[in-house]
Amino acid sequence: MKKENKINIIIKGCCGSGKSRILYLIKNTLRKEGFEVDHELNEDFDNEKDFNEIMESNYQNCLNTIKSRTTITIKEKNKIHDLTKDLNEE
Repeated sequence: MKKENKINIIIKGCCGSGKSRILYLIKNTLRKEGFEVDHELNEDFDNEKDFNEIMESNYQNCLNTIKSRTTITIKEKNKIHDLTKDLNEE
């Protein structure tokens, strides 16, 4: 069933900053709450199963390291002019 709305979450940061682990955390949290989540993989991973297996290894230690050295900024943007075009660009 096609949904009425779409929200894009883009994780940006330097190489080795913990982007993939944060993406894994967000994805799993949303799915546990019943949201439909499409995971668009980057070139580092062949498929979502491999991504999940890699992210699960040493997960809590990695999160603790990220917490100790990282600040996360969350920013909301409204797209009101050409929503279809904007969603396809990101």
